[in-house]
Amino acid sequence: MKEKKELNVPVIMLFIFGLVVFMLVASFIYLSMNGLDYTEEYLEETEEIKNKSELEIIDGVNLSGSQEEIVREMAIILKLYNLHEIPYTSTTPKIQTTIDENYYWIEIKKGDILIKKEAFTEVDITIKTSSEEITKMKKDEDYVTKSITLRRTKIEKVASDFVLFSKGYFDLYRKVDFGM
Repeated sequence: MKEKKELNVPVIMLFIFGLVVFMLVASFIYLSMNGLDYTEEYLEETEEIKNKSELEIIDGVNLSGSQEEIVREMAIILKLYNLHEIPYTSTTPKIQTTIDENYYWIEIKKGDILIKKEAFTEVDITIKTSSEEITKMKKDEDYVTKSITLRRTKIEKVASDFVLFSKGYFDLYRKVDFGM
């Protein structure tokens, strides 16, 4: 007669625990790299930005629109709307922007670009540029890369690489060397 083997419960439990941890890590990485793409929702607004007449800038002052409009246009040009929360949390992307010495803070919530005048306690990146650079970016999509490469537009990371990866920054900017 054959002897019946006993189940090794601790080994089975350890295997199940390891499998669950592996699945959580794999899904975290997948969600970090594959956030929702809101490009279609911003397509019309992107076209409007491209078709707008050139901003009139005299002594660094934008005469054709509010600074909030310029900040929003910059966020759309840089496709910041595709950033996302850290998976399994409600931690949203937060960006400090300096345009012509004026400070603004951008928060991205499910593709929505929220522009605020009050400072966030923690930001992920800082972007420094001028109204002139944004005007040039509006005219020519390829100028974005040139402006950043020539350091006319500076993007500096503040948060850790892990946080930036989790929120979609690396996926968004992998085509351009931002020093990240």
